[in-house]
Amino acid sequence: MVIILVVEDDAKLNQIVCAYLNDSGYEAKGCLNANDAYDLMYNSLYDLIISDIMMLKIDDFEFAGTVRQINKTIPILCGHEQDRDGFIDLPHGAGKL
Repeated sequence: MVIILVVEDDAKLNQIVCAYLNDSGYEAKGCLNANDAYDLMYNSLYDLIISDIMMLKIDDFEFAGTVRQINKTIPILCGHEQDRDGFIDLPHGAGKL
């Protein structure tokens, strides 16, 4: 079974996302902040992280950097409520672009 860590500081939205994922056949564990996510990651293995871009006290870019120190391979999906059409992941260095 795919185990997903949901990091969302809005408690109601966190609960809704976890319930939806659990009902869809995944095992979802929710937490409300980055520090709780780090603690969970040290104690359990996750297949995927779904994270809010703007959390209290930290943004997703800083969060993702710390996650990479804990687990270099886990996929991280970022969600947001901003008025944007999407994001692309740019490679590091102009030569790779």
